[in-house]
Amino acid sequence: MGSDPTQQIDNLARKLETDCFAISMGQGQEIHARKLMANAIENGVWVQLQNCHLGLDFMDEFLEIISNYETEFHDNMRVWITTEEHPEFPITLLQSCIKFTNEPPQGI
Repeated sequence: MGSDPTQQIDNLARKLETDCFAISMGQGQEIHARKLMANAIENGVWVQLQNCHLGLDFMDEFLEIISNYETEFHDNMRVWITTEEHPEFPITLLQSCIKFTNEPPQGI
């Protein structure tokens, strides 16, 4: 809570002159997330999948997409995922990613 990195990611994308699209997971957003992923793979844009603890089923599919995709990924493609702790979050996905933590300051 209180440590959303969205603004920092957006600022970096602007600095690098890269398009960055964000979607908050949950409530049937998987359809839109699939479209954003396809766009990123083909065109090299950045995608932010936010609140991934609300879309755990899609996280398994996401891992499958990045592990077994049959064509090349665009070199500039980046996918940022944000999540709160959840005991059912796919550990294999966490192990295969570069992780950044953004902790709230102590005392808050």
